[in-house]
Amino acid sequence: MNASGSSVAKSPVICRCRSAGVAIAIGFGLIPIVSPNFFRVFPDVLKPVFGDGIILTSIAAVLLNAFFNRTSSEQAEADTLLAAQAAEHI
Repeated sequence: MNASGSSVAKSPVICRCRSAGVAIAIGFGLIPIVSPNFFRVFPDVLKPVFGDGIILTSIAAVLLNAFFNRTSSEQAEADTLLAAQAAEHI
């Protein structure tokens, strides 16, 4: 099994929206490396967060994952009801 990026991209588990989320998150993580002065106008309290590429990538990945995997309130209520019904039968 090859661990290259091409085999991961061709994996059926990863859809296009997830691939886009990964690419955007990595792009955000590269900002402090490529342009160290990009976040210079931010307050000093936020510089440790926005000055580190790993932290910025992680935050972007979590936010993009939440954005791409959002559900409607009706779907969330239906899922909750199904989980409650399944728990009653256990």
